[in-house]
Amino acid sequence: MIELLPKLEEIYAQMELEARRYQESESLLCPPMCGLCCESHEVQACVFEMMPAAIYLIQKHLDEKYYTLLESKPEVCIFYDAARQAEGCCSLYTKRAAICRLFGVSRVKDKYGNPRLSICKKIKEIYPERLGNILLSSDKILLAPAMEFWHRLVLNLAPPEYAILMPINQALKEALQICCWEFPFSDPNGPDLPKAA
Repeated sequence: MIELLPKLEEIYAQMELEARRYQESESLLCPPMCGLCCESHEVQACVFEMMPAAIYLIQKHLDEKYYTLLESKPEVCIFYDAARQAEGCCSLYTKRAAICRLFGVSRVKDKYGNPRLSICKKIKEIYPERLGNILLSSDKILLAPAMEFWHRLVLNLAPPEYAILMPINQALKEALQICCWEFPFSDPNGPDLPKAA
C-alpha cells in the first residue's frame, strides 16, 4: 500500500489546483486565518488518505506524541490549532485529507441528483452578492470541483479495507498503527514521499 501513496499525493495536488483555480476565478477565497470548517465534529476520512500525515509524524518523531493525544479522543481534528495564524489553522496543512481540500467551495448533488454548490458558511456570509450571481449560472456551478469525483478517486485508489470513512482522528490513529507496526521501514525516516500541494 505504501507504493500507492505517491499517486495519492498527485491526486491531492490536482484537487488542490482545481479548487484554488475555481475559488480564485469566482473570487470566493477562504478568509485568512479561518478554521471554521475544522471546528466540525463530523469531519470524516479513510485510513488510506491519512497515511501521508501518519508517515510525516513518524519521520518527524511526533508519532508517539500524537498517538497519545488521539487516545484522549479529541472531538475536532487533532491538527486544528485555532491560534495558528496561517493555512486555515491546520498544523499539518500539506498532509490534510481530501475533504479538507474542498471544504470552501465544491460541487455536490442534491437529493434529486442535481448539481449544487456546497459552500462554507463563512464564505456565504462574506460574499453573498457574488454567490447569488454564481447560483444563477448552471455553467458556473458545473465548473466547481466535484466533491464526489475527487473523493471517489481517493477511495478507488485505496485498498478496500483502508477505504472506509470514519471520524478523521480515528482514521489518523489507525493509519499511525499501520505505518508504525505493519510496515517497518528500512530507512528510519520512512519512505520518501513527494511533497503534497
